[in-house]
Amino acid sequence: GASPATRGLIGALIVQTTPWREAFASSLWLPSRIIIILALVVVGMRLGALQKLQVAQAARLESARHGSAWGERPMALLGKLTLFPVWVWLIGQLLPLEPVMRQALVLQGAAPAAISVLLMAEQAGKDADLAAQLILRSTVIALFSVPLWWWITQKTLFGTP
Repeated sequence: GASPATRGLIGALIVQTTPWREAFASSLWLPSRIIIILALVVVGMRLGALQKLQVAQAARLESARHGSAWGERPMALLGKLTLFPVWVWLIGQLLPLEPVMRQALVLQGAAPAAISVLLMAEQAGKDADLAAQLILRSTVIALFSVPLWWWITQKTLFGTP
């Protein structure tokens, strides 16, 4: 079947076409915040568990699984945090969207790896430690890349100095 994200998107689109959209939005405000907080707690717990590993054991495991401390992940992170926002920006130029909507899409594309990556890895029982590391590293890099993307979109979409 469809992923939960796809089902949620379809449900949101259906709700947007009804006269009850404001009622739905206000009733889901608190539950959505609770879910976000719980997801962040799961990520924190996973990252805390990672810190308990001995450095030598973690380095040995990482080297065996991925060839080096970062393995192929630098290219994945580069693609996610730079190439994907470029792709979103180019697609946004083809669509009849307001500049602020294009900016929102580019900034969403430049966002770090989602917590759902860890939740799916946990559910599948595979590579949850690797997923947690990916989230952590992409979030740290995004602290610099997202403001850069904001600045780029301000200059290109709005022509601000």
